[in-house]
Amino acid sequence: MTSDDQLQVLKLVTEEAALVQRTRSEIAALRQDLDRLRIADTAKASDLNRRMSLLEAKRAVADAEAPPSDGPAATRATADKARAALEAAAAEPQLAPTPPQSPASRTAKMRQMPPAPPPTWTPHYRILAASPQLAMVQDDAAPAGQPPQSEIEIGTDLRGYGRVRAISQRGTMWVIQAERGIIQ
Repeated sequence: MTSDDQLQVLKLVTEEAALVQRTRSEIAALRQDLDRLRIADTAKASDLNRRMSLLEAKRAVADAEAPPSDGPAATRATADKARAALEAAAAEPQLAPTPPQSPASRTAKMRQMPPAPPPTWTPHYRILAASPQLAMVQDDAAPAGQPPQSEIEIGTDLRGYGRVRAISQRGTMWVIQAERGIIQ
């Protein structure tokens, strides 16, 4: 190979290295954009779910305050339940999504924190408010320190029942179907 051929090969290798470096930079920028979009999408979905919960709870309050059909005591109890669901949905803090962490920082945090012992109790859920894809349930048997109310959607792992498969309405009642049972 002559020196001109060697120079040409070196020039091509240098150009290829520059292309690879530019491609890597573009990929890194695209990953950052994707992470930013993912965080924004998660925040929007969380806000939408919160708003849907509020609307469902407001509707439950309005339905409960409608003219009585079963008697005043039953209507009052239903209205109180719906008001409690509305207050719980309104008081629920909106958490900002956390940016993805590097595997090294996650591993370091896992080493620092010992695993918490699992709480021992059998949950007794009741539905406070619901819509076809979202429900607010309360665990009447939750011990102190455990949140009694939780917002669930299809796919949520519900303690004692497994993953939620469907949230549907049967007549005037809402039903949550999970892997290991039904909540009415």
